[in-house]
Amino acid sequence: MNLLAPLGLFFALFIPAVILLYLLKLKRVDMPISSTLLWRRSLEDLKANTPFQKLRRNLLLLLQLAVISLLTLALARPVLNLGGLQGQSFIVLIDHSASMSATDVKPSRLEAAKRKAIELVNDMSLGDRMMVVSFSKGARVLSPFDQDKASLRRVIQAIPPTDTPTEVEEAFRIAASAAEVAVNPEVFVFSDGQFTIPSGAWSGRMNLRYVPVGESGENAGIVDLVVRKDFTLEGRYEILVGIQNFGQQEREIYLDLWGEGEAAGAIASPAAAEPAELRTERKLMDSRKFTLGPGALNTIIFKDPGTFPRKIDLLLDSPDALVADNQAWALIPQEKEIQILLVTKGNYYLQRVLNLNPQARLFVTTPAAFSRPETYDLIVFDSFSPPALFAGNYVFINQIPPLPEWSIGEEIRLPALVDWNRTHPLTRYLNLDNLVINQCRNIGIPAWAEVITESRETPLIVAFQDQEIKGVVIAFDIYDSDWPLRVSYPIFFSNLVNWFHAEAGLSNGMKKTGEILVLDPPEDLRQPVLLSPPPPLPEQTFMFTGTAPVYYDKTTARGIYEYRTGTGIRKLYAVNLLSPQESQIAPRPSLDLQGTEVEGETAAVAANREIWRNLALAALLVLVIEWFVYVKRAKYAY
Repeated sequence: MNLLAPLGLFFALFIPAVILLYLLKLKRVDMPISSTLLWRRSLEDLKANTPFQKLRRNLLLLLQLAVISLLTLALARPVLNLGGLQGQSFIVLIDHSASMSATDVKPSRLEAAKRKAIELVNDMSLGDRMMVVSFSKGARVLSPFDQDKASLRRVIQAIPPTDTPTEVEEAFRIAASAAEVAVNPEVFVFSDGQFTIPSGAWSGRMNLRYVPVGESGENAGIVDLVVRKDFTLEGRYEILVGIQNFGQQEREIYLDLWGEGEAAGAIASPAAAEPAELRTERKLMDSRKFTLGPGALNTIIFKDPGTFPRKIDLLLDSPDALVADNQAWALIPQEKEIQILLVTKGNYYLQRVLNLNPQARLFVTTPAAFSRPETYDLIVFDSFSPPALFAGNYVFINQIPPLPEWSIGEEIRLPALVDWNRTHPLTRYLNLDNLVINQCRNIGIPAWAEVITESRETPLIVAFQDQEIKGVVIAFDIYDSDWPLRVSYPIFFSNLVNWFHAEAGLSNGMKKTGEILVLDPPEDLRQPVLLSPPPPLPEQTFMFTGTAPVYYDKTTARGIYEYRTGTGIRKLYAVNLLSPQESQIAPRPSLDLQGTEVEGETAAVAANREIWRNLALAALLVLVIEWFVYVKRAKYAY
């Protein structure tokens, strides 16, 4: 046992003072009485207060000495070493990811974890020090090794909740680095355990203690959200919502689809930005009721009736402990004109199929007239390849791109198509059986390119992306096949345009929490821009110094992020959780530490325990007993 405040022992000087008071003679008032027969108790008390007489056994004196002794020990702040060494280094990792906002432990799992961490701070002994690290999507050192308990408590209490998934690797690497220079390191992990410790992220030099937080695993949430175009002639959007029940009980669930803003079906010019302001009117567009069994996953599809507004808000009515996965947002892209350049000596089938898309505006030129491309959304090269490429989207037909690791060889007669990637966006709703190709070119492709369709001898359709260059290669001349006569021909080119245009816009506008938003510079670089995130995140103002974009990585809250310039809303971002790992809120009783199970400590963490509170309470109890004895004696004395 150690004493944190040994100067408190000077309070023991009150012990001889109390004894001295009992030795001193009391000054009494002389009063004549008729007899001392009834005053024997007073005579005994008189003898007891004779100066410098041997002390007699007195319960009040013993109780008062006990009170002073207990208060003296309390002021000296004794500490019991319950499980550690003097001078320990505590490395505290506190999880504040989305699942830690669950309310099965009141007021939340995060608040419960912070309370337990503060208990550990209060139990620190003389010479102990602590480092505090918070982690969710990444990790942050909130306090280096410190002995100031008040400062450590403030740091822990200020840890905010987030809506981000859990990635523990960075936090464990920070702990491992800190342990290399620490004395007697010990790591405490306060979490619900919904993460996997990556191989190599743990140092065997550290002793790990896992403190699980949470009680229930009953939860249902939105785990997937996709906005895509259907393949009707109108090319309308549809919304696919994945809902999963992670509990052990069957649930009856309602899913509501709300819309806000103008209808997103009108085609805007290529230079058009977001509307200056969106209408704030919010209306219920659809509602579904369904039942999910334990662990079941269901996908709900909402079809666009032609009136899908710009912003979609999905609400899951399923009372449970976690609300972060009961709501999600989607954005329906504002249709913009797609400018396509076709470089060809003449190809009726290509011109016809590229003009089928109502959003497309087709420009045609010859290889001889082609120069450095202007601003086109897509360039299609028919049996021609330029000497160099710039950033953009390209389709090569019967040719290969002028990029390293690509090669073109001899012609192959009647290649038989043997397989195609049926899960790729380019082949959705596509059937290429019995496609007849008279001849094709044998092409060599880099390892990073993706084969979409192939024959026995060579790939036939390949998709690739090299930094800012994205493209598709079709290794045969369309005129040397019966493809233009098949239903799959217009479907493929519709998929191709959507793959370059619509789906790229969706991926830029819909993000998950913790991902980075790319903010493009405005037309006037002198003009400040404003990013308005959802609460509780504050608004932020940016100034651009050049044409390079600004990267915003503080997407810790789910909701709609508005990127504004002086003319209004420039772009919207829908940021959602969509994490089955975070929606699986059942706390883990142990951690798998590279094959070793670390059992969770369900009781309060105890390393070094201060007992001054217990001593003070004991002193108060003894004082109450002393008062009771004194009052009782006074009652019988008169």
